[in-house]
Amino acid sequence: MEENFEKKLENLLNEIQKFSDKVRFEYDLGTMKILVCETEKEFWEKYYEFHNENGNYAKFLEYKEKFKDIDNELSNENKNIQINEIIEKIYNKFDYITSILNIYEKQLRENEINYGLKRIKKYKNIFQKQKVQIENLKKNYKEISNEQREHDKKILEMMGIFLTIFSVIGFGVSNITKENANISTVFMICGVILMTISGLFYLINFDKNFKENFLKILVPLMIGMLLVVFGKYIL
Repeated sequence: MEENFEKKLENLLNEIQKFSDKVRFEYDLGTMKILVCETEKEFWEKYYEFHNENGNYAKFLEYKEKFKDIDNELSNENKNIQINEIIEKIYNKFDYITSILNIYEKQLRENEINYGLKRIKKYKNIFQKQKVQIENLKKNYKEISNEQREHDKKILEMMGIFLTIFSVIGFGVSNITKENANISTVFMICGVILMTISGLFYLINFDKNFKENFLKILVPLMIGMLLVVFGKYIL
């Protein structure tokens, strides 16, 4: 019975020894190499290779589980000097492998954080650029919108001016040519037209400074008021 356990432990020790040599070659001698991965892709390949279900870390856990199963079957009565020596060697190998894997895993974690910070910085820069672009688009839209609004106002103002001129002239001429035309009424109506158009101009430029807006309509407004007063009280 003791020979059977001893044989199992020796076989397991041989497997662990081979695995230890493999780990030492891959990680211990190349520990610093992970710090100089040429690309992020190369890093993630090493990361997933280490952590996947067929990776060295998973295999190490399998060996520990095998040893645990054998050790659970052993009783203190079944242990002899040879078995205890093998068990001690296995523990030493486990400690050695653990130290190498821990160093490698730590460096993987540090590089993972490093690349994560770089990615955050990259996305932050992209976000800042997009934010600036959006602000520029909003600014350009506002400028174009203001220009279009001013253009529309100027068109309305020009239309209002021509409407006023032709309304006053047309109405005045058509009534003056009539024999029974009441001149005072003509003057009053022309005055009302001028005041109405002045009010229209004020509404068109309602968002402008009151003083500036009022000065623009002051002349036609005064002329309109004078025509009304002149037509009602003088003629």
